[in-house]
Order: sequence, then structure tokens, then C-alpha cells
Amino acid sequence: MSDVHVVIDPPERTDAEPIDVPTHRRRDPEQGFSLIELIIVIVILGILVAIAIPIYNNIQDNAKDNALKTAAANGASQAVAQLANGTAVGSIDLSNLESGEVKSVTIASGDSPDNICVKASDGGNRPDQYAGPGCPSGAGGAASPSA
Repeated sequence: MSDVHVVIDPPERTDAEPIDVPTHRRRDPEQGFSLIELIIVIVILGILVAIAIPIYNNIQDNAKDNALKTAAANGASQAVAQLANGTAVGSIDLSNLESGEVKSVTIASGDSPDNICVKASDGGNRPDQYAGPGCPSGAGGAASPSA
């Protein structure tokens, strides 16, 4: 018995037949994003959030300070108007100005429309704000009046 071995050679390629080697990734519309693309997007979002949070907090702090300044100024106007109408200093009620960050609005000093000073406070978290003709000038609203 003789053993027969058959060897089949693969067909030879000619230059006319190009080798199909993908040179770039072809995107199938349903394939989605690669991990690298997703990581890049997450890093960019993280940078934006790191920039936005301090700016947002600063805006909130400024708004709270301005609320106190506005309450003090409105309280001074209200107190001067009530004093001009003959209301006694002890009878002036400024509680209508208390809301949100403003916990108390009181008369700090003075007994006439020319020397009244009103204090607005948020309960101790921020410096008290003062407004009115009897408050020290140039103090930026945060200095306490001289008694």
C-alpha cells in the first residue's frame, strides 16, 4: 500500500488583487463611541464643573450680602418716613423686611430722621449691614454706628 500525500498550494496573488487591510476604523452608525472618546468627554465636563462651582458660590455669596444691604437701606427709608410722620422710635416695626437671608432689621441708633441708623443681620453668618443718615459714612455699610 502506498501512501499518497496531496499538497495543495495556496493560489498566488498578483498585483492586480489588492490586500484588504483596513487603514482606519470604519464607523458603523450603530456601533457607538469608543472608550477613549467617552473619557475625553467626561474629562472636559469635569473641567467645566470645576470652573463653574466656585463662580456659582461666589454669585450666591454676593446675592446674600446684597440682600442684607438692601434690607438695611429699605429699613432706613421706612424708619425715616415713619419718624417724619410722627411715629415714636420704639413703635417703628421693621419686621416686614425680614425674609430669606435677612433674619432681623432693627434700629441701631438715632431718634430722628436726621440721625437714624438701621441694622440688618442674618443671624451671625455675615457682617451686619448698617444704613441711614446716622450711620458712619465711608464704612461700606458694615461698620457699627457710634452710640
